[in-house]
Amino acid sequence: ESSNTLNCVDSFLLAVPASAFQPLAMGIFEKEKEELLSYDGHAFLYFALTGLTVLLLPWSWHLLRCIMFPRPPSEMDFESGSAVRPKGSSVRLCKTSAMEAKRATTMEIANVRKFRGLVGLQLVAAAVCWGLLVWVVLELRDAPAELRSFDPYDILGLQRNAELREIKKAYRQKSLQHHPDKDKDNPMAAVQFQQISKAYAALTDESARKNYEKYGNPDGPVQMKMGIALHPALLVKENQIFTLCLFFAVLFGVPLSIVCCCLRGSRVSAGGVSAESLKIFQACLDIEVTAEDTVSLLAATAEGRRHLPSDIRSLVEALANLHPEPLDNGVMVKLAEAANGTEKGRRGVISKKGSDGKCEVEIWPADGPVKSQADVVTKMFPLKVLVAAEPRIGGLFSDAIIRRGTCLLRAHMWRMHQHMTPANKAELTTRLMATPKLCRALISIAAHGE
Repeated sequence: ESSNTLNCVDSFLLAVPASAFQPLAMGIFEKEKEELLSYDGHAFLYFALTGLTVLLLPWSWHLLRCIMFPRPPSEMDFESGSAVRPKGSSVRLCKTSAMEAKRATTMEIANVRKFRGLVGLQLVAAAVCWGLLVWVVLELRDAPAELRSFDPYDILGLQRNAELREIKKAYRQKSLQHHPDKDKDNPMAAVQFQQISKAYAALTDESARKNYEKYGNPDGPVQMKMGIALHPALLVKENQIFTLCLFFAVLFGVPLSIVCCCLRGSRVSAGGVSAESLKIFQACLDIEVTAEDTVSLLAATAEGRRHLPSDIRSLVEALANLHPEPLDNGVMVKLAEAANGTEKGRRGVISKKGSDGKCEVEIWPADGPVKSQADVVTKMFPLKVLVAAEPRIGGLFSDAIIRRGTCLLRAHMWRMHQHMTPANKAELTTRLMATPKLCRALISIAAHGE
């Protein structure tokens, strides 16, 4: 019985020509094509226009204020006093010539730096966004009629009192003009042709006219459709993997960015001091710390070790001549004159200071510090030919990076700016910019323990 059924079906398929199935198949594909073409690609442009406008208006106003009225960093802002002024207090500016010159210098720094750093990057990003906004506006000039309210007279280009003969004539002209087979270069031709057909039906068919007058649509009441304003290129089958990757990047990337910003903010106190610096202050401040040790504390902070180091060898030599370290065991020295077969200027470390006015010195190689114990040569020298190669800067730390920062701050306190190179002065300026907030945190911990 099953074989008889299969034979009947085969006979039917052979008897019916293949052309009979063509309308059914074409109807399915045309329906799918119509659904793809009816997607409103301009909705994405309207969404982009809204988002860019909301973003650019306040952002551009902020950047305009930063450019027209630049302000120096808060640590150098003498006009507003934001660096040291408590809330609710006023600032009375000093009118001395030195302070006036200092304020003028800070404003020059503000004018030079207004296009640097984060502001410069924001200007570039804002210019790109404004370019995108202009492009979106130009694209929306050609927004098709389906994004506006349905008006059959406007679609057919007719007056409100047009007669049936004029309606048919306009329909024939518009349908020929926007037929997909005729207007192949227009990607929206199928949608416009559909709108023309609906407009003609709304003006000629009685039921369609009643639906249009009652519901504003010749098809009658329709359900509201909600969608996402994506660009049509993202909905193409070939771009599905890219769309999914973009979706998951936004889904996970944005929350992770927020978490990273929160974690980064947790490492900075309310006063703008890093948590690492606060830990150093709390660990080192005790009853034995003196006022002279404050300089090394400032040099040991995370803010003080954040800058690119500059060459301070000539500055250290000038400091050693002005404030030499007392000659004692472990102090680095250099020969002021040739002695005991060693040329002038060689450096070494005092290993043992004798009571007879002589010292045992471990002489370093001529090309720099000791690399191995075989390079060390121990000799005896009288004290009169030895001079300290290090300045007396004091401090709580023996780390080389912290000590060089301490030397730089000491040279500033001793007004030795004439011995500083431009790179030294630039590094000193960046260190001093962070000093006020560090000092406030230091005083708070010393006074209240927090």
